[in-house]
Amino acid sequence: MIDHLAKGSESRAYGAGGTMAKKRAAGGVSLRVTVLEPFVPGKGGRASLAVHKDRHGGLTKHRASKDREPLAGTFRLVPNGERLTWEVDAPADGERNPNDRAPAADVAAVAQLDPTPKTGSEVAKRLVWRKDRALRTFKTWREEAR
Repeated sequence: MIDHLAKGSESRAYGAGGTMAKKRAAGGVSLRVTVLEPFVPGKGGRASLAVHKDRHGGLTKHRASKDREPLAGTFRLVPNGERLTWEVDAPADGERNPNDRAPAADVAAVAQLDPTPKTGSEVAKRLVWRKDRALRTFKTWREEAR
């Protein structure tokens, strides 16, 4: 089954309309597809495939990742003469889901805080952000500071 995501960025984080019911109904794997390079007729494109749900652990057992939605691979449409062929590339060692990383501008805002924040909740309070945005940004900032 293929489903679209909501237009609003906050509701898009939860998935398509009725996502929870659809997610419960899926007995195996649910992937979130995010366009990396737009798909252009005759030229192809790329999209990341992230594990949104893996009921039996068949994909996630092969990925040691701390991401909320670990990267399963990259889908590519590749020009091949008059046709396009498709390929799915496995993630490289250490490659992470780009959607689990906070935007650079948000990370820079956290880096500017003085004194340095100790928790994501503190970031949310000081920057007046939603908790999910603050936690993701705090996590990204902390990883980059190492």
